[in-house]
Amino acid sequence: MKNKKHSFEFKMAVVQSYLNNEGGYKALAKQYQINPSLITRWVNNYNEFGPDSLLKHMTKTTYTSEFKRSVLDYRQENLLSYKDTAHHFGIR
Repeated sequence: MKNKKHSFEFKMAVVQSYLNNEGGYKALAKQYQINPSLITRWVNNYNEFGPDSLLKHMTKTTYTSEFKRSVLDYRQENLLSYKDTAHHFGIR
């Protein structure tokens, strides 16, 4: 099912199934008829940013060039991965 929007409740049900050890990514993907990479993304977002990360965002987030530069500088100074840097700044 390409480009299907999933509700917050659906995403939470899938994530909770995974966290409750009701199956791995592939088994749950088959059960819920979705791509396993979606489950991986939802679980990672949930673990890093909490349930709000599964909500739909209606607006596009924009960042100033100064903020972008500070993020890159912070990453370089602290020798962090892109993922760790994004987590530090709350960027998804």
